[in-house]
Amino acid sequence: MNTSTGPSRSVGPTLAFVFSGGASYAAAQAGMLRAVTAEGIRPDLVVGTSAGALNAVAFASDPTPGGVDNLVAAWTATRRSDVFPLRPASLALGLAGRRNHLIPPANFARWLDRHLPVRSLEDTVLPVRVVATDLASGDPVLLDRGPALPALMASSAVPGVFPPVTLQGRSLVDGGLASDTPIGAAVSSGATRVLVFPSHAPAELPRGDRSALALATYAYRQVFGHWTADQASVAPSVEVEILPVPSMPGSRPFDFSNSARLVDAADQLTRHWLVERSREAA
Repeated sequence: MNTSTGPSRSVGPTLAFVFSGGASYAAAQAGMLRAVTAEGIRPDLVVGTSAGALNAVAFASDPTPGGVDNLVAAWTATRRSDVFPLRPASLALGLAGRRNHLIPPANFARWLDRHLPVRSLEDTVLPVRVVATDLASGDPVLLDRGPALPALMASSAVPGVFPPVTLQGRSLVDGGLASDTPIGAAVSSGATRVLVFPSHAPAELPRGDRSALALATYAYRQVFGHWTADQASVAPSVEVEILPVPSMPGSRPFDFSNSARLVDAADQLTRHWLVERSREAA
């Protein structure tokens, strides 16, 4: 895996929090963080891809209950138009092949700038790694220093939806293409234990809604839910735990109207998981 700039901050054997991508589903990770930080669990390293990278940088900047509350507030106040504004003219240009994207990134950049607690990745309290994908090679690219805004724009640049972001002479796109659950990035950075904050799990086939959108969402969650589980077995010498993901029937990856419910459901589910985890360890 490549680094974009100079040497990373040194880390020894660590507990790493790893955040997968997932568009609006990543709101659940804020609920998981609320439960985990309430138990006093604090990592040495934070790694994130795509929407998970936004949570990773925010948490690494302020790994306290107050910082998590700010993150929850950001998710619950977000609307689709803040990130994915659908404008007929832009959609038409993209579909006609006159642009390489459907949605201009200006709204998303403003949203990020408004909620980013740091300007540079080096300024976070905890070491953070942001994963993007090299468009030319398809390889994962690990970003750990430099301006935070373009790094997060690159990590979240879904091909065809947002334009690629040029950093260090490379065109970078959504990190989920190369590593949606970047456990390998955490291990290569020195992690010996990994706690995964997923945003999707294999879903049940929708019963009442067999629309194209419902089936596409089902397929999306199946693919990435299984990918997260598969990645957990990549490094058998590393202890990997995956937090549970709440089921949210009817939710969509580009719909933020369920963010508050996702946060609360994930919080409750994680607290129950932590209790069971403690009982098993006793």
